[in-house]
Amino acid sequence: MKIKLLTILLGYLVFGGVAIGQTSKETDQQKLEKVLTSQEQVNSQSAQAQKKVSDISEETRKLLDEYRMTLRK
Repeated sequence: MKIKLLTILLGYLVFGGVAIGQTSKETDQQKLEKVLTSQEQVNSQSAQAQKKVSDISEETRKLLDEYRMTLRK
């Protein structure tokens, strides 16, 4: 009787530990996916910001060229 009880207890501990380990692995995987998704969003926003800065720089250069032409006249 005691051996059966110990075997059952040991089984719960072993398989319960495996289940908990898998759950934590899934949680870690989900965390990693969230981080990667966040990183992709940051990269996208960074690219958009760089494009805007580039556009503003180009517009500023054009305005300066126009101003120089006005001063020469």
